[in-house]
Amino acid sequence: MRRRPAQRPLRPSGLSSPLSAEPDAVDLAATSCTVAGDEISASNALIGGDRYDMVLDWRTAEQGFEIIEIVGQQRR
Repeated sequence: MRRRPAQRPLRPSGLSSPLSAEPDAVDLAATSCTVAGDEISASNALIGGDRYDMVLDWRTAEQGFEIIEIVGQQRR
């Protein structure tokens, strides 16, 4: 399967800005995680300067995680 570069930036539902190719665009230093079954909940992830909580679910067929929920935190 041949992959082609995306024509426009990817913006997963729930993020306020497109994903960046910058190496420091995602900062998980202050992120806390909990695990329940095949789900991982990550709270306080810093992505593109905004904070998010998200839930990832393991997909056996793809052998990877899928983001199933992203919620932006209110700025204080």
